[in-house]
Amino acid sequence: KIVGTKIGKGGVKLYKTRWEGYTASDDTWEPLENVAGTGHVDRYERKQRALTLSTYTAGVAVIEYDDGERQTIDLLQEKFRSWMEISDDERDDDSVTGDDDVNNFHLIRGGAMIELLWPHAQIYFSCKVISWTP
Repeated sequence: KIVGTKIGKGGVKLYKTRWEGYTASDDTWEPLENVAGTGHVDRYERKQRALTLSTYTAGVAVIEYDDGERQTIDLLQEKFRSWMEISDDERDDDSVTGDDDVNNFHLIRGGAMIELLWPHAQIYFSCKVISWTP
């Protein structure tokens, strides 16, 4: 998982990575391209943004992923689409940019299932909207 960030040589953002099965003393600093596909960068950055959000602010939602983890997110800053029980290949040719229902706020209500884009990993993850402030 990602446990921190810093700016390295040449202004490159580095992510402090804690590897599964290892301790903090084994953490390494990795550039984005080494860890982007894991989803850990997206999760870390959302957690950092959540520290500044209030659930009373318009557009802010509490979501729950399939693994039970909850996050507070600003849907005005995110890319989401309706959840469908089909594969990305069946859905459209470009699962990240090609859907007509992207950021359709009519989909949002407590209990609704949506798919939230993890931009670094370039994949949508399904989640349930627990609460939302319109």
